[in-house]
Amino acid sequence: MKKLLLSSVFGPFGVDDAFGRKENLMELMHNQVTREQGLFSLRFNHASFGLYFLAENVQTPTTVLDFSSLARFRREVAKGYDTVGISFIIPNFEKARRMAQIVRDVSPSSRIVLGGHGTNIPGIERLIEHDAICHGEGVGFLRRYLGEDPDRPIRHPVLHSSYHRQVMGVPVPEGAAVLVPGVGCANKCRFCATSHFFGSYTSYLQTGRDVYDACCAAEAELGVTDFGVLDENFLKVPQRAHELLDLMEENGKRFTFGIFSSAETLSQFGDLDLLVRLGVNFLWMGVESRKEVYEKNRGIDFRTLVAELRRRGVAVMTSAILFLEHHSPETIGDEIDFAIGLGADFVQFMQLGPIPGTKLY
Repeated sequence: MKKLLLSSVFGPFGVDDAFGRKENLMELMHNQVTREQGLFSLRFNHASFGLYFLAENVQTPTTVLDFSSLARFRREVAKGYDTVGISFIIPNFEKARRMAQIVRDVSPSSRIVLGGHGTNIPGIERLIEHDAICHGEGVGFLRRYLGEDPDRPIRHPVLHSSYHRQVMGVPVPEGAAVLVPGVGCANKCRFCATSHFFGSYTSYLQTGRDVYDACCAAEAELGVTDFGVLDENFLKVPQRAHELLDLMEENGKRFTFGIFSSAETLSQFGDLDLLVRLGVNFLWMGVESRKEVYEKNRGIDFRTLVAELRRRGVAVMTSAILFLEHHSPETIGDEIDFAIGLGADFVQFMQLGPIPGTKLY
């Protein structure tokens, strides 16, 4: 029987070596949001959810190797897989290239499939050994590549949303699962790598019933009722969210959710009290810039919106972009003050970067 290996890039991480820098830790919150809080920074790691999602949705026997050492990857490849999938992002190009070389050396008969945002690197076809490249959504691609039915129903894996959680060095028990209702976003802001990579929006959990059933499965297996929702704009499909709310209330389920949402989607969803009934306890929202107004933010009073969300017990993270075309040494401080002045619980500042594949690039 054919065998498939799916692997993320190898460690160590957050060290100065031929493949990376000590400043680039493999942590979302600490690396992008709370790093300047020092001892009080939130510390936790995430698994490579996409690999587990792929493994759950193919019939070919699959092994997932997540954040291993290079030696561990070599030993696994030596077991002889028909196909080795390597998922990587742009900063990890050198790691992916080294892994592909190892596959060719250790198991020459194995086919190499490249996936992830790193595949948007211009000329990637000439830069890394491979037999196939998955650009964008992976479930349909991998099923077709393996000769399986691409239209078979989606199975959602049961996974914790994070691990190694701690604050001030004190371990915090994991109490949440991850939900991936869909990938991409119809807004396709000019800088957004994910919405361009996935080609607008692909829905995995298409109905409220689908989301509800996935929540119940995680509750039964992991004993959790809190969920980190990996969807660029979960409420962008309002009928799905409303159906989920109806099912929760009909069955007395008190699930809670941390979600991403744009401001215009919140205004279209309805009364913010609906978020409380739905169990939304954390919301990540792109403010971007006071001057450069995207359609999703047009006419939004962010100060009032953030205050109204927090008044209802929803923790808010706002994200702003620095080094836009209109920023200068004289004006960038005002932009920072604007973002902080909105009064959110967390503020993320990101640098404007032309990621290959985006409209900005």
